[in-house]
Amino acid sequence: MAAAGALLPPSAAAAATTVAASPSGQLPTYWLVLQQLSAFPSNVTWGLATSILLPVSVATIVCPHEACSASETARKASMLASAAFCGAVAQLSQPFWGALSDRLRPSSLYWGRRRVIVAAAQICTVVSLLGMSVATNQGEMHVSLRFWLLTTAYTSFQVANSMFSAPYYAIIPELVPLHQRGSAGGWVAFLQAAAGLVSGGVATLQGNDVISSSQVYWLLISLNVLGIHLLM
Repeated sequence: MAAAGALLPPSAAAAATTVAASPSGQLPTYWLVLQQLSAFPSNVTWGLATSILLPVSVATIVCPHEACSASETARKASMLASAAFCGAVAQLSQPFWGALSDRLRPSSLYWGRRRVIVAAAQICTVVSLLGMSVATNQGEMHVSLRFWLLTTAYTSFQVANSMFSAPYYAIIPELVPLHQRGSAGGWVAFLQAAAGLVSGGVATLQGNDVISSSQVYWLLISLNVLGIHLLM
């Protein structure tokens, strides 16, 4: 029962548990879609933060003007590699968060084993995005301080993403009946592709100067706040 409360309100969690416990049970398609839709903000954010926002933020910090000197270009490449490496190391924490969600015993059936970690991950994602935005836009701060703030926030973002992913993808085998797991996996893949499409569209708008990187940050912050709301 605690596991069933992972991403659902109490009444829906109880219904899903009853259906999933029965070999002949059938979860409605809308439930499968909504349950997988909870990961949409995280997937969109990861695609944009890693491929667009981090490089743009480093470039803004090191060389805000269009014509960069050779030393600025080299420094920009070095800083980007350092920040990306720290983020990659942070992603190795996924087994820890998955194991923690297996062992967690929350006091409320509403939150379940997984849900409380997923919600905490969404909150950490919002805080990390705010940190990255501050580092990018506070031009009066020293370059080194801005870079380390950006790197810390980006690393925290990758920890939060790992915190979200490991428990979240344990939901399908726990709640979905065996004969519907293919359908559930199909919706996972579909919404991941849709998140990639949205990320690509936003990146195109940002690359063509239709929207600024600051607006992208606030778009993602709003999307993740909505994601937190979906978990409540």
